[in-house]
Amino acid sequence: TEILRRWAQARGARLVSPPPYEAILSGDDRWLADLGEPGGPWVLPELERCFLRHAAGLSLVRKVLERAASGHLAAGLIGCDSWAWAYLQRVFPAPQLPTLTVQGFDGRRLADLFARLARAGGGRRVVYRNARTGATVLPEPEALASGELEVSRELRQLAAHCRGNPAVAWRYWRQRLRAEPESDQTGSADGQGPGGPEARGEDTLWLSDALEAPVLPAERGDDLVLILHALLLHNGLPAALLPELLPLPAGQIASLLARIEALGIVEADGERRRVSTLGYAAAREMLRERSFLVDPF
Repeated sequence: TEILRRWAQARGARLVSPPPYEAILSGDDRWLADLGEPGGPWVLPELERCFLRHAAGLSLVRKVLERAASGHLAAGLIGCDSWAWAYLQRVFPAPQLPTLTVQGFDGRRLADLFARLARAGGGRRVVYRNARTGATVLPEPEALASGELEVSRELRQLAAHCRGNPAVAWRYWRQRLRAEPESDQTGSADGQGPGGPEARGEDTLWLSDALEAPVLPAERGDDLVLILHALLLHNGLPAALLPELLPLPAGQIASLLARIEALGIVEADGERRRVSTLGYAAAREMLRERSFLVDPF
């Protein structure tokens, strides 16, 4: 979403906001006029907010895709969350539109991204080391650019765990950073000896080996699965809207939401509730094990 908003701003394209949920459920298609306005290109960054998994919640998004495919709209760019796109392709045949998918990040791409972010703030150079072994886990950008340096095991494993999602990986990376090592490090790695980081004007941050994440409740009934699936399909929803979409009492939904929010599986984003960055991997795996529809990435 942020990439598309920046793209629109850089090119002077018109940003189209999603319709209100009331309009989606009522079938009010006056919002479609925003897409049909003449002029330069338009960008709809969040198609996942243009439908609801409800008997009355799909007509509007169907019209958007049909009009885009038939050429009745000016040139535009539509962004869609991977979970929502998997669902839309399942519930009705999606029109044949040129489609691009953001490529996942492997260990080398994560290393390059993190190294650039670490240098962006200026100041003292920071060395990143494994908190247990003292080995360097994030090389300098220049060394990465040469292509001769092997990416650390930690970054390769992180890329695999996060399924190539750089935002999720960045959150895990920052969570695992420590000011002190987990065991006594000797020599120049900790700046105690001559020529260590302190002598070179460097700081050291230590990356914990532990990949900590919120844990799902031991009792994983269908109610919990339905709530998490609805949140993922729409990239978050207002808590007050969930009783309209799920066959569960409002009180039961509120109680379960409060519980998994306290566990860190779900987080608040204004009035919306969404699966948290660190809770995503566990939630996705549980849905996959239950044979629910999951995103392909």
